[in-house]
Amino acid sequence: MSGGIGDKMRGKGEEIVGRAKGTIGDMTDSERLQGEGMVGQVEGKGRQAEGGIKGALDNLGDKIGDTVDNVKDKVAGNDEPGMGSSRRAENLGTGSGELHIDADDLADDKTKRTR
Repeated sequence: MSGGIGDKMRGKGEEIVGRAKGTIGDMTDSERLQGEGMVGQVEGKGRQAEGGIKGALDNLGDKIGDTVDNVKDKVAGNDEPGMGSSRRAENLGTGSGELHIDADDLADDKTKRTR
């Protein structure tokens, strides 16, 4: 299970078992079971917190990835309203990096060819 859900579920189970041990320890006056119950509850809550942190980090990673993708799209001109494919064609991927052709360079080339 991703996002720490498995840790949260396991932690909840440990907490419940700890509570049960503690209750049995209280009913039987067993200090050992009371102690094991407290330890189980603390471990369970700790594991649940760990699962919550993992889930938060997964969500943060997803949000960062989405933001990076959005920035890439805007830099490439893919996300600008009213811009057609001609603007997108100015940014050509070369595989090893990006080749950027400035619109002013294209205009200069046209001017030189018409002279």
